[in-house]
Amino acid sequence: FVSDEASSLKDEETTAKQASLFIEFLTLNGLNSMSTSASKSSPLNIAIFAFIRYWRRKGILAPQHIVSANAIYRFLTDDCNIRKEVTIKSFYNVFNHCEDMKNKEMDDKVADFFAHR
Repeated sequence: FVSDEASSLKDEETTAKQASLFIEFLTLNGLNSMSTSASKSSPLNIAIFAFIRYWRRKGILAPQHIVSANAIYRFLTDDCNIRKEVTIKSFYNVFNHCEDMKNKEMDDKVADFFAHR
């Protein structure tokens, strides 16, 4: 998450809050023991892309802001402390330009999760 689109400075407060919410969601849905993966069918990856779509809809991420696969990987590993099972390069190769990876069931779970916050 960035505090200023022009300078791309990381917004530590927003990042920490959203990381905490993402971890809570993973825990509630039995996904908190998962590691990073370069698989498009990984529930963890499906969940993070559902969160990105939610954050965009709610204005937490600016609509025009491109979220790189590398930034997603760093959010998962550095901010959420999810175990690394793949390298950032492998993750990037699979997920770069992949925000259209939609999953209605996961989108509904994310919307329901935030509706109760």
